[in-house]
Amino acid sequence: MTTVLIFLFGFVFLNLLFSNYSIEFLVSKTSSHKITFKCKYGFFVLPFFFYFARKLQLKVDKEFGKDEIELDIQKISFWINPFFLLIGKLQIRNLQIKGLKGKYINLIPSKEKINWLPQKGRFLLKNASLQNGELFIEDKVLISQPKILLKNINIYRTSFDLAYPVQLLFFSKSASCNLGSGYVKTELIFPNHGFFKISGLTLGEFLNVGGINLDPLSITVLELHADYKHFPDKTHIRGIFGKKAKMKEANINDTKERFAFQFAISWKDYRLPIDMAIQKLILLIFEGTVIKGVINTTLNFIRDSILSIIRKEEKGV
Repeated sequence: MTTVLIFLFGFVFLNLLFSNYSIEFLVSKTSSHKITFKCKYGFFVLPFFFYFARKLQLKVDKEFGKDEIELDIQKISFWINPFFLLIGKLQIRNLQIKGLKGKYINLIPSKEKINWLPQKGRFLLKNASLQNGELFIEDKVLISQPKILLKNINIYRTSFDLAYPVQLLFFSKSASCNLGSGYVKTELIFPNHGFFKISGLTLGEFLNVGGINLDPLSITVLELHADYKHFPDKTHIRGIFGKKAKMKEANINDTKERFAFQFAISWKDYRLPIDMAIQKLILLIFEGTVIKGVINTTLNFIRDSILSIIRKEEKGV
């Protein structure tokens, strides 16, 4: 009887230790109130490592010395696989987020954040989903200080290694959002074969994602259609980019306002913050295109702009 009571007391104590009240207290004390964590009905169920919370709020002030972050989540739940913990890995499974509204202000050069990323295979996300999300992003490091608003974010069953954040675009059963005036969607039709689509986005908005500001070209509306196939440690991508692009080989050379592209991603080279990874992807889209005239001049200018940004970040300028 005494053993049972001790077990029950220990179980209750551990669950109280990981309750939202304890977490709020520890966060406020350890961060000198520069990080705010609040939630309603939050609890962590042990020994099952299951977490559930409603109306969760997380705020990281810029005084903390990092980027500024604000998150409001209506509902969140997940569980941690305890077997992976035994081998020094963290696998978060079945992460469910509903009603996210966030703000992210970038205050630190992306080059300095590479070391923040976990090593390969250390932090895994399995079958995560997000419904009805909105995220405002502002980069105050770049001279152009681009601002991006992602609305109607919906992600269904994404699984990837957080050492490579950009894998979110290629390892989701389906994901979509409104970006500026356009729409972005990615979907895995088969386990190793999917497609990616951007429609209604202006060229300026598209490049803005990579931190490039080209006002004279901002009114050009474009589309991008691509498919991708996963192989061990790499992904092959091919597609068409430009006005009214279509995934039909017969239409590739119909107009000077769109072109085909094809390249491969070696994932060992993409342990990068997502903005740096997207810059590299945009560069690969424009690299290797053989188009004459004004379009070719524009593409060369875009290549040079992206390379300039990447080189500055590599040098830590």
